Amino acid sequence: MAAMSRDCCSTAELMGREPPAPETNPAQVLERHSLPRRRALLRGRIESNYRYSTMDCVVRDITEQGARLVITGDDALPSVFELALPLKNRNHRAEIVWRKGQECGVRSVA
Repeated sequence: MAAMSRDCCSTAELMGREPPAPETNPAQVLERHSLPRRRALLRGRIESNYRYSTMDCVVRDITEQGARLVITGDDALPSVFELALPLKNRNHRAEIVWRKGQECGVRSVA
């Protein structure tokens, strides 16, 4: 029996499928951040209504432009709020970009 030549066709062609186009590569589609994200595990606090309303959260990753938060609880979130990071002694004005379950992405606003 003759051995099959490795350079005759790609695995995708053998399986009868087209390889994904470069612009639809899942790795490129999923990475929407212009800055690299840094993993974090920081205690945070969402503050709104002149700090009369607060909610605890955990910062899971962070960039100079935003962060991914895990919210404890199902309370309604304001679209814009102060994100307090007590261990860093910093407050950032943040706006929600996306939310899925208990996670949300925020970006810094001026």
